[in-house]
Amino acid sequence: MTFSQDPESDYSAIESLSSVLTPQQVFNFLEKSVPELKKGQGSLEQSLANRRWEAAAKQAHRLKSTISLLTAESLVESLDLIESGTDPMIQSSDFRESIVAQCQQLIDNLESYLTSS
Repeated sequence: MTFSQDPESDYSAIESLSSVLTPQQVFNFLEKSVPELKKGQGSLEQSLANRRWEAAAKQAHRLKSTISLLTAESLVESLDLIESGTDPMIQSSDFRESIVAQCQQLIDNLESYLTSS
């Protein structure tokens, strides 16, 4: 998953929440979610780097609940792979770097949205 640098594209996932939440509810949700996503990303990165697959699977599951609400589909698919623990691809450093970058881009986009609101 990649996010465009165009702010209009960056906020499309957030806008999908607006169909079911008020703008204030979206803001509150994101304000609470961003710190948890940061913490979860760090934990996932550490678990993958240390080859602690069971811990990585648990963290992937936790991250998925919030990320799936933001319609970040390819990131959710990557988290599914980690959670299943059956795909050898999750052991590669390229995969680890990719998922960390995807998470960070999502967090950056959410923080940008929060500061612009």
